[in-house]
Amino acid sequence: DATLADIVGLALSIAFLFHLSRSAKHAKGIVPLIVFFGIFMFFMTGTVSVILLSLSTLFFISQGGFALAVTRKKHIPLLLIIPAVAYGASVGIGALLGSPSPLMCALCLLPVPATAVMAASARSCAERDGMTRVGAICATSLALGATVAGVLAILLYLKAGTLSLTAIKNAIDSFRELMFSALVAVKADMGEGVTQIIPDDVALELVNATVNILPGTLIAVLNVFVFFAQVILLGTLRTWGVVGKPVRKMYEFSMSFMAAIVFAIALIIFLFDSGYKQSTPIGTVANTLTIIFQPGLALCGVDSLTRHMVQKRMGCGLVLLAGAMLIFAMTMGLLLTVLAAVGAFFIIKKFISDVRSKKNKTTE
Repeated sequence: DATLADIVGLALSIAFLFHLSRSAKHAKGIVPLIVFFGIFMFFMTGTVSVILLSLSTLFFISQGGFALAVTRKKHIPLLLIIPAVAYGASVGIGALLGSPSPLMCALCLLPVPATAVMAASARSCAERDGMTRVGAICATSLALGATVAGVLAILLYLKAGTLSLTAIKNAIDSFRELMFSALVAVKADMGEGVTQIIPDDVALELVNATVNILPGTLIAVLNVFVFFAQVILLGTLRTWGVVGKPVRKMYEFSMSFMAAIVFAIALIIFLFDSGYKQSTPIGTVANTLTIIFQPGLALCGVDSLTRHMVQKRMGCGLVLLAGAMLIFAMTMGLLLTVLAAVGAFFIIKKFISDVRSKKNKTTE
């Protein structure tokens, strides 16, 4: 029964959040944030299943990464028992619920590759010459993205009976039609005035623009999701004494100068583009790039603003910043864009300052 499954999943999710708040004390700040996004996703999707799927995947990746990180290499193969048991349980539960498809039950294995990459990247970050924290996020996100693509391929195969470019195109077209129908229904419910403001041709262009930036949106969402999992993993490692004070690379979050430049150029191109009504391919690509870099640069923007205000002893500045963020939060996309632009500005400014200081040292 779907209701019973939701109740069980909700109970496990509450237990997971309790585990975070009690044991992973160095990551407890992430708990209210996860709860907030869970509530936000519920209002956006209207279903509990999406929240439960997200939390279960987050638990598997973070705590599975912890298990891999603390287990001796010779004992790691024993951990393969966990996904095997999970798959067997999925097949059994699926049979009880009347949908015993072994292929669909394989969806429970979705977090396994990302879990392995997260554990390996965490070990690499702890090494002096290992990868950076952002590199670890990108590597894990790539693994999770590959498995999500595999899941979509499975679902497409189950529905269309084949995997081909034609089948993919038909699926995208069907998704466009579904979004357009939903938008038309919403317009009809909101009355005649909305229909005049957003005519059908504009609604169709809006749907097309939304579908075109879906790849960038998916990449951004995966990066944010992996960031949460990484914070939980690092907090759990510190709580259980696996690492004392982690090396700087493990907790420092910074974007590269090239990422800031790419974002700045893409944002300028997108702003000068004609917009969603007559969007050009170049404008669509630029918009996609801004979406991909937004979350990371926005985090850098918040960090740079707070550090700058603390250094300048701008006591009331933090209050003004919080108020501005509250106002901008009414339009989340604008908030992320502004913060990302601020982050890109500080990164570019620091790069220019470093270049000048090196140049002055060589001339002395």
